[in-house]
Amino acid sequence: MAKLTTLENGLRVVTEAMPGRRIASVGFWTLGGSAREPRRNAGIAHLLEHMLFKGTGRRSAFQIAAALDAVGGDLNAFTEREYSCLHCTVLGDHVSLALDVMTDMLFNSAIAPEELQTERAVVLEEIAEYEDSPDEIVHDEAMRLLWPTHPLGEAVHGSKRSVMRTTREDLIAYRDRWYSPEALVLAAAGDITHERLVELVQRSGLGNGQPAPRLTRRPPKLSRGCRILPRDIEQAHLCFAVPAASRRDESRYVDSVLAAALGAAPSSRLFQQIRERRGLAYNVGAFHMPCAEAGILGVYAGTLPGKLGRVARLLSREVQRLCRSGVATREVERVKSFMIASVRMAQDSPTSEAQRLGHSLVHHGRVIAPEATVRRLREVTPEAVTSRARELFAEGFWVKAFAGRVEERQVMNAE
Repeated sequence: MAKLTTLENGLRVVTEAMPGRRIASVGFWTLGGSAREPRRNAGIAHLLEHMLFKGTGRRSAFQIAAALDAVGGDLNAFTEREYSCLHCTVLGDHVSLALDVMTDMLFNSAIAPEELQTERAVVLEEIAEYEDSPDEIVHDEAMRLLWPTHPLGEAVHGSKRSVMRTTREDLIAYRDRWYSPEALVLAAAGDITHERLVELVQRSGLGNGQPAPRLTRRPPKLSRGCRILPRDIEQAHLCFAVPAASRRDESRYVDSVLAAALGAAPSSRLFQQIRERRGLAYNVGAFHMPCAEAGILGVYAGTLPGKLGRVARLLSREVQRLCRSGVATREVERVKSFMIASVRMAQDSPTSEAQRLGHSLVHHGRVIAPEATVRRLREVTPEAVTSRARELFAEGFWVKAFAGRVEERQVMNAE
């Protein structure tokens, strides 16, 4: 059972004790992701994530790393479009140390000018690595085509230009806004008790910060489009997508089952048709990504350039076949069993459980129990999946993104 306490300074602490585990996973979550950045400072949330590791008033960057390395801890962070997270997995005996280091990083980060100059260079290297990852850029390009005027459509790390013009003052203002106690969730699972974690946080002396930012609800304007990103690489990559259910839309469970039926497992339609039967691709699949105000459902494949047209046509044909003939009860039940098993297996991992707690509370304001998700998945019917597919794909794919040595004629013949 998850336990939740809101401290006087507004920090929400949520835990789930997992008896028999020797490790604990602890993480701070905030809604300060890339979709809530000012356009001129695109990538600031990701750059701030890097700077948290570069030293505080108490510890140098080396001392931060060495403190957790010495106890076998795994300290890391990540930035997504709608949230950021600083997390650490340690033996239960070392939760106090992990919490001390992380609170120091969050609230006392020096953001020294010389460290910022160095870390900008590191982030530019990361952007260069991203540009050499066609499977990533083709997904981001599909989102950019679908949401061209909204930050959701931008890459999480921003651009070289926006990273270079983000100043120390910008970073401090962003940190104070999105990492104040009232804006944060502290989530933990594993070898930890709720009372102990609350006590540790209270002893850390965290005071009040700025009030949590008020979120403005601005659904992205939708668009259609097709784009080729030329890359001199061995494979050609493609991502086709349509608008789908948001995180607050009740259709999100149906959309997740639909995406899974199309391409989430080895028995899925796209995997069987494109990889198993024809050997046309190694990576092929489908995804549904629900956000607060919008969602996207897409299909993806990577293949040799000469096979791109055929793979694109097969992707479209398989979607059309599902819409035309519908999905059988047996197929939907198999897909739901796969998804439910994934939910339940994640419950055996302290890291997965801590992430579930943090993600749930920061986005929904409450903890959604795994059984509630299981129940909603069980309620999805074959008729609902078929009806939803026909609705989403009524006008075909809204956006198509390609990366690699792709010729325009291949794109024109993609339907």
